Amino acid sequence: MPELSPSRRAEIEERWGLVPQGEQPLVTVTCSSRPGALLNAIRHAPEDVHALLAEVDRLRFRVGALTVLLEQAQRDASTALARTGGER
Repeated sequence: MPELSPSRRAEIEERWGLVPQGEQPLVTVTCSSRPGALLNAIRHAPEDVHALLAEVDRLRFRVGALTVLLEQAQRDASTALARTGGER
């Protein structure tokens, strides 16, 4: 899985950052303080969500791989300490 590029992440953040917090799921342009931003964000929602979910999957995989490495390093450190009688 390729990493979400910084420019793509910034694009998504910029687009959704323009939508005021607390916007209601019912989309009415007349009740929005930034209707253009809201409509633009909604138009891009499917691709933005897909990109963000792919990034979450990539990061989960990376965390799993790093967890395995950390566990191995901890086992190696314990083994080394046991061999030396706990001396460093």
